[in-house]
Amino acid sequence: MRKNKVKVLFVTTGDGDGIGLEVFSKSIIKTLIPKHYRLIFFTSSKTPPLEYRRCLKRILRNFKVVTCHHLYDALDVSLIGGKTLIEVHSLQSPARWVESVAKICHQFPDQFGLVTAPLSKPEIKAAGMKEIGHTEILKKVSGAKSALMGFYGAHFNLVLATGHIPLSQVPQNVSAQCLQGAVHAALELRKSLAPAERRKPIGILGLNPHSGDKGLIGLEEMSWMSRWIQKRGRGIRGPLVPDSAFTPSHLRKYSVFVALYHDQGLIPFKTLHGHGSGVHRTLGIPFIRTSVDHGTAKDIFGKNIADASSMREAIALAIKLLNSRG
Repeated sequence: MRKNKVKVLFVTTGDGDGIGLEVFSKSIIKTLIPKHYRLIFFTSSKTPPLEYRRCLKRILRNFKVVTCHHLYDALDVSLIGGKTLIEVHSLQSPARWVESVAKICHQFPDQFGLVTAPLSKPEIKAAGMKEIGHTEILKKVSGAKSALMGFYGAHFNLVLATGHIPLSQVPQNVSAQCLQGAVHAALELRKSLAPAERRKPIGILGLNPHSGDKGLIGLEEMSWMSRWIQKRGRGIRGPLVPDSAFTPSHLRKYSVFVALYHDQGLIPFKTLHGHGSGVHRTLGIPFIRTSVDHGTAKDIFGKNIADASSMREAIALAIKLLNSRG
């Protein structure tokens, strides 16, 4: 496919029995799709017919929908912009959708972008894949040395230095090289923030309670982290005490927080943002991928009560980032 001015945004709606299709259908009717964009969304043949029809009916209030059954048929549809969406109603596992479209986005990173709804780890496993999540799939497809999870939020922005690894493996994975990669990712995220936010420093959390308390509760901060951070200059601060870094008086001091492990950052992020705001972005890969910041929420599947705010923000951010690539 030749590169041209048309931008293509893929949206994968995740597990057929999750809230992905619901939040997409609710978000898209309140989203302005630029005229030079083609939006291709995936739906699962495993979604119960009643829920599928309800979501599609909602979309059809504002858009015409051209339905295909294979990705490359959808790419051949010439309609773009405004009031027409292209659906891929697929027999494939949602995990394979992500893999397939990521390959296209990797080949044409200035033209194609990806927005994902929640995808469960059992669904990935059932597809015969070894990866544990979206991030790992995208890293494999792109061949990137590092793919890190970043989060934009109304209260604060976040990068995770490590991802889906057991807590017991965190200390051995947090190294100077790990922090360097996380800071690089934080700088990438910071570029898309408002000018006032870009001027604030990046804050790196300590690993241990009280950031080690001068070596009384762990030695990592004293033995190397403090010196490493100090050498980076005033634009990088830390190690911050983890249990007070996210209090109201500290939140607005930093452009981006770097958490050293998954729950250290995501517990406060999801507590403050819930499902009402917050967008996930994969950093370190050459193409644009954004996502909701919540899970499949299968306990409320089909109840029509899911909050679509995060999906709406994820689509808007993907368009903004893709537009910035010219």
